Amino acid sequence: MKCKNKIKLLVLFLTSLLTFLNFYNLKCQGFQSLQNKFLESHNDVERSLVIEGKSNEKYENLSEYLFKNISNDYNGALTNEKSANSKILKINSQNFNMEIQVFNENKSSFRIIFSTKNKKENLEAVKKNINYLLNEKAFDLRYFQEIKGRIEIEEDMKKTLIKQLESLGIKKYSLLKISNGYTGEAELGNSTINFAICTYEKKSYIIIGEPIIISTY
Repeated sequence: MKCKNKIKLLVLFLTSLLTFLNFYNLKCQGFQSLQNKFLESHNDVERSLVIEGKSNEKYENLSEYLFKNISNDYNGALTNEKSANSKILKINSQNFNMEIQVFNENKSSFRIIFSTKNKKENLEAVKKNINYLLNEKAFDLRYFQEIKGRIEIEEDMKKTLIKQLESLGIKKYSLLKISNGYTGEAELGNSTINFAICTYEKKSYIIIGEPIIISTY
């Protein structure tokens, strides 16, 4: 009997240790670690990187520079759009979609959106490359990351979300009911993430964004 109790205690200790190490590892590595776990456990995953910033370059010069240099590095079908106060270049390929938006405001500003369903695309490499292209032409840079994957609602939506979060190592969070699901916030390492589970067009998704969710749902 004592032997059985010792085995139970050992199993409990090892389980607790593995849970702690998994959570500690997630806190240390942050969003990248969470993203890897998400990719392993979900299909049809879309990942997005958004870079926003301002520039002292003139509006026309900035748009010409960004459109030319980014399209040289990222090949795909090009589509141009223009309005009174903005220019947009869209680059579409089999592996990714990209949108470069340049705005004519008090200071020129821009938003670069890179999204992909290709698990092999390295968003950190994309981020570094775009930062290199921006060089000294931009300031007040802000970065956003997002992952979105299809899920099946096994029980009710709230229980499914909690199960999903815990499988990713997220233990502490706040939840808020919305019209088509739930949204919430959690701490991840030294940053904040926002998440949502929702249903639209008869399909259910879980979305996680750092520091916020950038898409509409």
